[in-house]
Amino acid sequence: MVLTSSQICSMLFREVGNGFYKCTTCDKQYKKGNGYTNLLNHLRRNHDDYEQEAEEASRRQNPLRLHLVSSRTRDLYRWIEWVVCDRLPFAFVERRLTRLNTALSLVSEDTLSKYIGLIFELLELRVARELPAAFGLVIDGWTSSNRHYVAVFAVFDSDSTGITGGGVGTDYFDDLECSSRRFLLLAFSPLEVEEDLGAQSQYDLIADTLSRYNKPWSAVKFLVGDNCSI
Repeated sequence: MVLTSSQICSMLFREVGNGFYKCTTCDKQYKKGNGYTNLLNHLRRNHDDYEQEAEEASRRQNPLRLHLVSSRTRDLYRWIEWVVCDRLPFAFVERRLTRLNTALSLVSEDTLSKYIGLIFELLELRVARELPAAFGLVIDGWTSSNRHYVAVFAVFDSDSTGITGGGVGTDYFDDLECSSRRFLLLAFSPLEVEEDLGAQSQYDLIADTLSRYNKPWSAVKFLVGDNCSI
């Protein structure tokens, strides 16, 4: 978010009376007048990084309790959205043509990987908070390029889905669909030993997944899997 002249001056100057304002960095005083020209000229002449200082001050003070998002934060979000949603390699952000044709501030592959990892950690904490004391597990498999993946979902009923509506028709079967049922993806990964698709490998994956969310086996009330060819 780009700060206005008024916001910058309110962060970096303090009113001392009689129309005068004191710089919070060097204590020099200037008369404000009808606009912010005198104050901004002082900042431009004497404090090259005044815009960064104003942004830091706004994050510390934020008297209106506004959620201020910096342009750098916004650009990082856009890079992550672009790479993840279009299923691009992380190296995409460092390609010459990518950087030549984007209006986003530049980011390295390492930085992108770092923040995707941090987002994953935050999401993992959120899922752990939302998991109830008892739930079921749904297991599903998927193969791509001869690599086998296993997805582990937690399923439970919740009244906080936000789904509303009128009555349902007579052909509606509530045993097939439930508007309050939630599915949370807990894991999506290959098995530890990818060639071993046996029951023990599946068990170990589920046990490892439960431990990541601090849930005991006793929390699992049922387990659902689909058919597969052998």
